[in-house]
Amino acid sequence: GGQLGQTFDMLVDDEVIGSFAPAQWATAYRSYSATFLATAAFASLKFKGTNLRGGDNTILLDQVHIDQVD
Repeated sequence: GGQLGQTFDMLVDDEVIGSFAPAQWATAYRSYSATFLATAAFASLKFKGTNLRGGDNTILLDQVHIDQVD
């Protein structure tokens, strides 16, 4: 039994910039990152559960931040 683990995508303006599949047994927070090039002054950042493993899964996100790289 047990949960199969949620999978998720990170999107900027509806374009996938990263796809992630945390380990099924993950019980601690882990860092994930994706790189993108801003093409406008404003953009939409989204996290979308994809549930590729099926079942009833949840993922928790914390400390989301965006870093500027010159």
